Amino acid sequence: MNDYIKLNKNKLIATFKWAAIILTALLGGYTYKNCDAGNCFATNDFMVSLLVSVLFLPAFLAGFEVLTGYIEYWRSEKFFNSNPVAELLKNGFVKDYTEKESTWMLSKLCWVGKFANYEMIFEIERNRLRVIAKTDCSHLDDWDNKEIKAVLQIYKQVRFEFDGQGIATSLKVRDVKKMTYTELVIYLEEFIKLLKELKIH
Repeated sequence: MNDYIKLNKNKLIATFKWAAIILTALLGGYTYKNCDAGNCFATNDFMVSLLVSVLFLPAFLAGFEVLTGYIEYWRSEKFFNSNPVAELLKNGFVKDYTEKESTWMLSKLCWVGKFANYEMIFEIERNRLRVIAKTDCSHLDDWDNKEIKAVLQIYKQVRFEFDGQGIATSLKVRDVKKMTYTELVIYLEEFIKLLKELKIH
């Protein structure tokens, strides 16, 4: 867990700070609007609410983010260390992390490397293994939708997803666990054929 905390420490601190600022501003606005008489900002109720807004609620939100994020991180690590994925990743893939430059998005575990001369990213998202081919697919904007659908129909067994970094495919984690190494490689080879059919290199 130490690695996970170190990786996301500044993001979690930012979550705590902004949660405290927003909650305190909302509390101040609500108190001012509903103050009937006297100095409502000096009451015991306001002081207790202020303490909750500045400390307890932000700590709860940051703690919840740590817990849910770490559970996902731990599950991803366990999955990537199991076959057939672990066997595939031995072929030149290296551990990396997503969202390293983001101020808010927590970094997640991923693996990067090459498969069939395509730069690939393996990551877990919503209980699916996503395999992203880092490619330029801008030329598809000039293709007719019917052309694209015709190719996708040929490879309908391969899930096709646009991604900000290229083109992705994905499989349910539980389905991947049931696959053999050969079956996983065959699926990825079909994905590569789909990319080539779409002139994505």
